[in-house]
Amino acid sequence: MILIGGGHSHALVLAQQARNPAQRLRLTLIDPFRRATYSGMVPGYLAGHYARRDLQIDLARLAARAQASFVQGHVSAIDPVAKRLSLILADGSRQQLPYDIAAFDIGQDHRPVGGMPPGDLRPVKPFDALCDAWDAFVSRPGPRRLCVLGAGAAGCELALAAAHRLGRHGQISLADRADRIVPTHGKALRHKLEHALSRAGIKLCLGSTGMDDVDLVIAATGGRPHAWLRRSGLCGPDGIPVMPTLLLRDHPDLFASGDCADFTQRPLAKAGVYAVRQAPILAENLRRHAMGRPLRPYRPQHDHLKLLSLGDHRAIADWHGLTASGRLPWLLKDHIDRAFMAQFPTA
Repeated sequence: MILIGGGHSHALVLAQQARNPAQRLRLTLIDPFRRATYSGMVPGYLAGHYARRDLQIDLARLAARAQASFVQGHVSAIDPVAKRLSLILADGSRQQLPYDIAAFDIGQDHRPVGGMPPGDLRPVKPFDALCDAWDAFVSRPGPRRLCVLGAGAAGCELALAAAHRLGRHGQISLADRADRIVPTHGKALRHKLEHALSRAGIKLCLGSTGMDDVDLVIAATGGRPHAWLRRSGLCGPDGIPVMPTLLLRDHPDLFASGDCADFTQRPLAKAGVYAVRQAPILAENLRRHAMGRPLRPYRPQHDHLKLLSLGDHRAIADWHGLTASGRLPWLLKDHIDRAFMAQFPTA
């Protein structure tokens, strides 16, 4: 069995296998990087609350713990009829790899459509590259001008984190073509975020791209399926369509989870919480599939606790439209994030 991508779901599948030797499968993990960066702690890293090692999962060590193989490279094509993957390895060489069962957890492509515009523009993913760019940016002397594109939850968190880290040395704007921030969230959460952005001195540029005269642009505008996956014919505009079992309907030897999956039973937000909740179902269904047993369905919750950091040691908690903000939600978020990372070997 081959795990394509070291996202949250696959990392948890490997961690579970490492804890349960009796349930181990013969797995191979393929990822372009030896380390995966945990998305939930990236705003905290930008704010200066965490070291880089705090949010990096050592995929090679994790695979070794699970007695799985690790291949550093990326998939460039898949032939679902011949059941073969085309790989480009870290050294640039190419390889063909057959599979019996494969699973996708590769996230989305967050590069701007049409390529990179002039200036220092960084997509929010891959997170490791974003953190490298951020380290270089904050080390510059003098005032620093930053624009975050995308006023969804992720963009708001990143802008607030940057404002906390840069303080009076930063000029920060948050831009979006929409006419309001976090349009998919409730009014109470939106109001608290607007207050936090105003308090931090962040300039809102709604109905605008807001990219003029800045030193760094972070694009947090959402993603789309990777180009090689689009060429494969396996995915639509929202990702790889999967049934409740996380299996592809027309390819009964392929699974998908996380942001790259399109859960056809009902639309799901591209949020890490769903990848985490899908992991135990995926792990069990991989074993069941190998034994020829019926698969279990994944039943997503209709709402989940949202915890959005506000840059400093405060956060907003939202549960079914009930919101609270302050230090306690941040302590809860920090506890959840650290507990998640404690399951894995870190860098």
